[in-house]
Amino acid sequence: MTGSRVASLGSIQNFGGYFAGSLSPWLTGVLVTTTGSYLIPFVLGAVVAVIAGIAYLLLLRAPIRVDSAATEIGDTSS
Repeated sequence: MTGSRVASLGSIQNFGGYFAGSLSPWLTGVLVTTTGSYLIPFVLGAVVAVIAGIAYLLLLRAPIRVDSAATEIGDTSS
């Protein structure tokens, strides 16, 4: 059950990153064309970075521990 939750969370994170990555050049172009300045896109980028940092600090509870037996099952190096 945990594996499917991890996959779902990873999928949601990747979707958000890809969506923002494809939207940001368009939004930056619109803002620069409209205002004639890069100030607003830079401020928006800074705000997003600060929000992401705060979310990281508040949402990360403890490091995920990896069981050594679990890593040996998928180990094909030997």
